[in-house]
Amino acid sequence: MVRCILVEIKKALLDKGVILVVLGVFLINTINLWDEMQLHQTYESSSVLYYWVNRHGLGGITMLMFLLCSIPYGLQFCLEKNNGSWKYFLIREHFRGYVFSKIVVTVLTSVIAFMVGYLLVFILLHSRYMLFPDNKVFFEQMVSGLPFESIALQRRYLFFFLNIIPEVMMIAFMSTISLLVGTWTENKYVVIAAPMVVYYAWNYLTGSLRLHDIFLWTLKIIEGFQYI
Repeated sequence: MVRCILVEIKKALLDKGVILVVLGVFLINTINLWDEMQLHQTYESSSVLYYWVNRHGLGGITMLMFLLCSIPYGLQFCLEKNNGSWKYFLIREHFRGYVFSKIVVTVLTSVIAFMVGYLLVFILLHSRYMLFPDNKVFFEQMVSGLPFESIALQRRYLFFFLNIIPEVMMIAFMSTISLLVGTWTENKYVVIAAPMVVYYAWNYLTGSLRLHDIFLWTLKIIEGFQYI
């Protein structure tokens, strides 16, 4: 089993899709924030914290993040099925090891790629702005009601990391959706679009059926909207 995972990790490291996703996460968030960054350069509230907690509400292209879900590795099985190489790997790794390793590496590469992408966004913001606003009132308004609010007061850098964990975990889940859809179709564009379709379908169901908050996306619970 471990050998199967190592084989899949090696394939993932050689896949340019991981780099594409890192750059995609960085560019999507930067474009989202760019106009606001130009307008509010001198405002007291301008800080890494301000842009970080509002990153999905300041721009209109956040939904493109869902198109990146399948690229790190969720698309890999569909590509292997199209070129016939999956049969070779299946014989070499056995069915259970092949399936398990695909799931593990899909989740792992998604988490790493999106984390690194967000790290680049954080570095860009920190190179231009202070971490937290000097004005205590602005600071309290920004973190009020957010998960890990108490950590923001004690371990500042840890707060930024923990703040994106729920989102990255959701992205990893969506990546496995792509992997699953890839077992049903050989059309790679269907696989790439699957996370966005599932996202909208899930939002429709949770709203129509008035399901409990535990079934809603993170930002719907916190801020009342569902960009991601």
